[in-house]
Amino acid sequence: MIHSIPAMPRYESYKDSGVEWIGEIPEHWEIKKLTHHLKYIVGFTPESGNALYYGKGYDWANIADLNEDYLISTKKQITQMAINKFRPMITPKGCLLFSFKLSVGAVSITTKDVYTNEAIASFYPSHSIIVKYLFFMAPISIVHNAGENIYGAKILNQEKIDSTKIIVPPIEEQSAITTFLDKKTALIDKAIQIKEKQIILFKEYKQIIIQNAVTKGLNPNAPMKDSGVEWIGEIPGHWEVKKFCNIFKLSKGLTITKEDLKDCGIPCINYGELHSKYGFEVCTIDNTLKCVDEEYIKMFPNSLLKQGDFIFADTS
Repeated sequence: MIHSIPAMPRYESYKDSGVEWIGEIPEHWEIKKLTHHLKYIVGFTPESGNALYYGKGYDWANIADLNEDYLISTKKQITQMAINKFRPMITPKGCLLFSFKLSVGAVSITTKDVYTNEAIASFYPSHSIIVKYLFFMAPISIVHNAGENIYGAKILNQEKIDSTKIIVPPIEEQSAITTFLDKKTALIDKAIQIKEKQIILFKEYKQIIIQNAVTKGLNPNAPMKDSGVEWIGEIPGHWEVKKFCNIFKLSKGLTITKEDLKDCGIPCINYGELHSKYGFEVCTIDNTLKCVDEEYIKMFPNSLLKQGDFIFADTS
């Protein structure tokens, strides 16, 4: 349960921001081009195959490090040799790190001087914008200026960052907004943690119910016997334990790459899709499946699934 925090009060008058996605803003707020208020630098990435550039030395932030409000430590470090070779600018303490590649919009505030990779823009503190306000505002304003690739993923570059329009309230209001959001988001994060723990417990409970039903049956008073399998334990006296291969006929799937997949042909079920897309049933009508050429059936007839077949994802 999230305890109530009073909403921010409405202002007396509003005006059109001139930016479609923003709409109206309080009359005394401003819309400015990002580069008019903020200076930033972009990091660097030494050759990944050169072990002399990586190891004990200087903190070097990657996108994976931007998972908390404040960056305390980095997973990787770069050596003095890398510094001497590339002479990068260091990001000082108190800057906002902003990912503009891959995980676009990930942010964190530095608590120490660090170097960053080339996917991160480091915004310096400004006299007109509080860094923590920028922490909340940048992932919205800058990402709204991003393009999209053919897969729908966000794309940013320095040109798009430079042309971003940002909302600039007075400093005292920026401070009030960040205080409000710190409290509100902390409560939401706590609620998420509670829900995530509940989900884990429900999944464990679900697994216990399933395991008990398939190994013990539904009659708690049934006579039991030792199954002879340690993890199973006792089973109802009239049940049997048999080898899987003595009951089912097994066949293996095909080794298929993305290049082999087509829009037409024989529907094909991908290993990863079993985990991410389907429940207990895969339906070629309801589920959108990629296909392989019909020639595969001639070469591998035993790999063709029939209605009612059971699919098991083997991770080996």
